[in-house]
Amino acid sequence: MKLDGKRAAASSVKRNRRVLNVAMEYAIKHRTLDSNPLPKGRGATPQTSNAVDRRSLIHPKRMARMLASIRRRPRGGRRLYGYFATVYYTVPRPEEAVALYVEDVTLPPAGAEDQWCDVLFHTA
Repeated sequence: MKLDGKRAAASSVKRNRRVLNVAMEYAIKHRTLDSNPLPKGRGATPQTSNAVDRRSLIHPKRMARMLASIRRRPRGGRRLYGYFATVYYTVPRPEEAVALYVEDVTLPPAGAEDQWCDVLFHTA
């Protein structure tokens, strides 16, 4: 429940239960508790969906305009363009995008029918 008495989102409940379970396991390890008092089994946590809401995604044309305006910035525009384009098109975590090197990207040959490339993420 939230502070105002309403039901919390299922994802929040799951996250809070995980944190609470870690705290309970810590208490058991240090002999403060004998067993985990949290209920187990089906129905203990609400079901969540892993589907992405399409309304939360940026339309490709809008993102192209945003990237173009970033690239035109006088200071650091090309570097920021590379960073944000990498984040948009390959969806790494921010620390993975920052740790990329030129050698980590294998581009297809010019004029190739298949325009997919390989990106190696090795640091998080």
